[in-house]
Amino acid sequence: MLDDLREHDTLTVWKLDRLGRSTLHLMTILEELQQRGIHFHAITQGIDTSTAVGRMIFGQLAVFAEYERSLISERTKAGMAAAKARGVHVGRPQKIA
Repeated sequence: MLDDLREHDTLTVWKLDRLGRSTLHLMTILEELQQRGIHFHAITQGIDTSTAVGRMIFGQLAVFAEYERSLISERTKAGMAAAKARGVHVGRPQKIA
């Protein structure tokens, strides 16, 4: 998708964390888009990088998106560990012989 974007296009996503997994990854993508003359818009967060305020908010929310992603991962791992401790099978169904 990123390769198909052209100058003056706007990349629109539902939410920032749908674009990248880490702050560094998101900032790298934004830098590439800016160099190519492409704007970015996150619908639910009102981020529009065609403005200075939008670029500042993008940077701040990128940090929070990475944080949120880390929290989800930690909670998932804790839930799986708790299920295993209760004797619940976690993962793919066991192979039937």
